[in-house]
Amino acid sequence: IFYGQDRGHFSQIYTGFHRLHRQGVIALTQAPLQRCALAARVRKISPPLLVSIEGRLVSYDIGDGRALCETCLEGVERYFKRGYDPRLVSHLGNGQRGKVRPLGLNYRVWDDGFDRFALMRAMRRDGVRGLPGALRSLGVELRFLPRISTLEQAPMFAAEPRALFLTRLWDAEKHPQFTAINDTRIACVAALRAALGSAFVGGIAPDEVSATRCDPALLADRRVVAKGNYLAVMKSTPICVTSAGLFESNGGKLGEYVACSRAIVCEPLVHEVPGDFVAGENYLEFTSPEECVRSVMTLMDDEHRRQQMMLRNFRYYQTFLKPEWLVFNTIVETLAATSAPVSGRLRADAGSAT
Repeated sequence: IFYGQDRGHFSQIYTGFHRLHRQGVIALTQAPLQRCALAARVRKISPPLLVSIEGRLVSYDIGDGRALCETCLEGVERYFKRGYDPRLVSHLGNGQRGKVRPLGLNYRVWDDGFDRFALMRAMRRDGVRGLPGALRSLGVELRFLPRISTLEQAPMFAAEPRALFLTRLWDAEKHPQFTAINDTRIACVAALRAALGSAFVGGIAPDEVSATRCDPALLADRRVVAKGNYLAVMKSTPICVTSAGLFESNGGKLGEYVACSRAIVCEPLVHEVPGDFVAGENYLEFTSPEECVRSVMTLMDDEHRRQQMMLRNFRYYQTFLKPEWLVFNTIVETLAATSAPVSGRLRADAGSAT
């Protein structure tokens, strides 16, 4: 790994590589980005992560926008893009277009226990300022962090059918293009609260922006907004709703819902993900507040369908989304594309796919 930024969005990728190393599947080393020959070509804003896989340079772009780092694309064997939209590569030549592949759903998650690679990154990059990151790598919590053990769960078939939608608003005065996203979120919360009553959990996160835009009745309990509390509520609520993120991205909540085997209601996905993640089976779609309510009610009323969706998302997580599997699949694809043998074997430990 050639590490630069250690933004939270990269935690899923770092965690995947660390777990593969810990399981003996790969031998992992890391170095500062400056030691990579391609470092000068990496964009400064939302840069991708560069990794050398048996001498083949690979890029992991976790940006939620559609832009590619095209100067970086020229120098890599594979370019795994979180926000993969086929329109993104339509202007590229065949050789470049084939390099760009969907990375998958992205969410913030850290490995359990000691991570010496995270400790090394924190101390080498930031020195004393890296102390919080260093403590985090040792498993010491200065604040709540979602780790593998707290962010995965088997289906809860017997749970009372309730629905969760906890969301926030963007400052549309500074970013007018986000007005439509805000309007959709407010309208869906209002419709769900009116239709479901006490079976609805969540609301709009209270802050300065929502205080000026929302009816106070739509605001969520402040205690639920805290990450640890939110995850506890989410893991006890079988049906979870999410709207599209910025730039039509698949938001982090969608990945969290899949990791916890929830039944999901969401807006149509624009960005593709690997594997068989299918509308109608892994999630129900909505394009209006009224359709959002209908989709939630369908899952509340149809126990069999709700349970099958939870089971399907559990299987998808075990095969495509659990951090070590997400990363391992990119390794296999990279080496297969260059006819190289895949070294190591991914161990099927408790809760993993076989």
